[in-house]
Amino acid sequence: MRNTNPALGVQIEVIEKFLAELEQFILFPRIVQVPKEVIVEKVVEKDRIVQLPTQDQRSIKMELTLSLLVEKLILELKKIK
Repeated sequence: MRNTNPALGVQIEVIEKFLAELEQFILFPRIVQVPKEVIVEKVVEKDRIVQLPTQDQRSIKMELTLSLLVEKLILELKKIK
């Protein structure tokens, strides 16, 4: 393929180098130590109530946009039928 299309020569070389490195990774995998899980104990105040926002303005707009897109898609599908 390199001879038939010389413009692809660089891409073919990059792919061949990548495949050679991939083969080395497969044949000789590196064993890496994973950090152990650390349990952090923290005293939480039970009387303190934290409210998290359920929907902010951006998520409401996104939901509205997706609803409109679905509605348009349904209308287009009905037109096709």
